[in-house]
Amino acid sequence: MCLPATDNVMSFVVVEFLDEKAVEVVPKSWIMHKEKGLFCYWPPRAGAAAKVKKEEIPDKEKWNSYEIRIFSSAETYSKAQELSRRAEVTSNVETEPEGPKSRVTKKPARYDFSDEADDEGDNPEFSHTPSVAVLPQSPHLNVGLSKTSSHHTKNSVVHERFSSPEFKSAVMANFKTIQENQRLMLSCLQSSSSGLGDDVEDVLPAPVSSLEELDDLNSKLADQSFKRNLTLYLSSFGGHSLGDAVRRIFKKLGTNSVWSFYSLKGKKGKLPFSDLPICKVIIRACMRTYKEAKTSAVEHQISEALKHAPKRKGGQKYKEPEQKRREHFVEESSNSSD
Repeated sequence: MCLPATDNVMSFVVVEFLDEKAVEVVPKSWIMHKEKGLFCYWPPRAGAAAKVKKEEIPDKEKWNSYEIRIFSSAETYSKAQELSRRAEVTSNVETEPEGPKSRVTKKPARYDFSDEADDEGDNPEFSHTPSVAVLPQSPHLNVGLSKTSSHHTKNSVVHERFSSPEFKSAVMANFKTIQENQRLMLSCLQSSSSGLGDDVEDVLPAPVSSLEELDDLNSKLADQSFKRNLTLYLSSFGGHSLGDAVRRIFKKLGTNSVWSFYSLKGKKGKLPFSDLPICKVIIRACMRTYKEAKTSAVEHQISEALKHAPKRKGGQKYKEPEQKRREHFVEESSNSSD
């Protein structure tokens, strides 16, 4: 039977779980007398702090009971928490200023779910002989208590492993790889089923290298048959990402010297690429391969490709790597000496 309440005011008790060497605050209603001594019920799963604060009635069929000794009691949860913290530092939770102090112990932070402390309190009803409270872990987390607690501990370990950031990162990486492979396969299927052949290759024999050639290409797009074939042809390039697909298309369509004159909206003195018919063709080609992509996402990648074009090979601001410049200088020197 549970411990009878001799004082309706004192609702919470500071106890030490003897086998587990853990100090906790519990409602007085959780404590019961047995022939072997005092015992306390404890919930088998997480969320014990909330059950303590609510003074929840223990489920005697599902909750385990553990042998305890009582340190002190308090009328409020916060006061009991303060006494519990004092019990962790020294086993003497009373207020006598004199007398030897026990060695200092420290409770691991992961088992501390206390609220802000209030004024101190004690209850002579629950007096005891002071002793050291060593607190390596709370009773509901002790692996060796019972088959039930062992089972829950194993489940917690498995849950922690599968919910770790490393595991989630590995899953997401594998998922992205699968998506990329699916896109490449879709691109190949579209290429083989669209009837593309040598005739389509002849439609765009070489990348445009001047603004005049680009104007001529845009004029040809007025022919719907040419426009459809070019869209199918560009969609066949695929790519491991939307940005990669856009870059492949730009490389096939023209040189960086041409793209250096453009930005998506024509800002900073550049020509507006979004006004050209070829821009819509690129968007449609990309959305054939990446069906989940939105127009805004494709436009963003087009903007990025145009922004970096001047600094790439053939662009107006392109700088040849130092090693290649040295090789060219040596080659030119060798040719001039000949």
